[in-house]
Amino acid sequence: MMFVDSPHGPGVIGLSCGELARYTEFHAAFQGIHAPVGSIVAYGVGYDTASNSNDIIKQMRPTDQWVWLMDDDHAFDGDVLLRLLDRQVDLVVPFYLQRKPPFRPVLYTARPDGKFDHIQIGDLKGQSGLVKVDSAGKGGVLIRRPVIEAMGDGPWFEHRGWMGEDHVFFTKAKELGFQLHVDLDVALEHITPCKVRPVCEDGEWASQLNLYNQVYVTVRQVSA
Repeated sequence: MMFVDSPHGPGVIGLSCGELARYTEFHAAFQGIHAPVGSIVAYGVGYDTASNSNDIIKQMRPTDQWVWLMDDDHAFDGDVLLRLLDRQVDLVVPFYLQRKPPFRPVLYTARPDGKFDHIQIGDLKGQSGLVKVDSAGKGGVLIRRPVIEAMGDGPWFEHRGWMGEDHVFFTKAKELGFQLHVDLDVALEHITPCKVRPVCEDGEWASQLNLYNQVYVTVRQVSA
């Protein structure tokens, strides 16, 4: 991790993860993050991601102006945090897709009945920069201190029946007057395992990728 001079104050770089490391590619990216001087790294470890996020927030110091929550199944450029800070908004998430087909954006609009609908990638046609959304996956979310303080002493993230901690947190923030944005100019890669096997079709061998959800991609070698 590189601590660099910037116009931004210090904060907490939080990693929510299980007891065992998952992806080397993530850790390589995490070590390459550029962060404002004076920032610290905090960990929330366990199977309960809501509890992990709360444990990270509890480690904020009085001088910390923000907390950045990252999950350990992403890869990203080293400047992702600074670019989110540059936006100067209370709540912002980077843009990423589901790990499995149909690879929808992890972005949502709220329904009157309290449930959420996925935003489809086609809905974002022609858009860039900051876009207002009702909810999102919390991977890479940047939260400014006023949001945390407005919610009191926690728990900030919690499960409510069918509603995951992401939706609960962003709903509470919205009720307190804080608008969530997605930054379409700042993308995360969502790391996912897949299975590959050799297949023979009409006497021609090829590679078949199983991307799950009954989605298969066959890759054939093309002669030059």
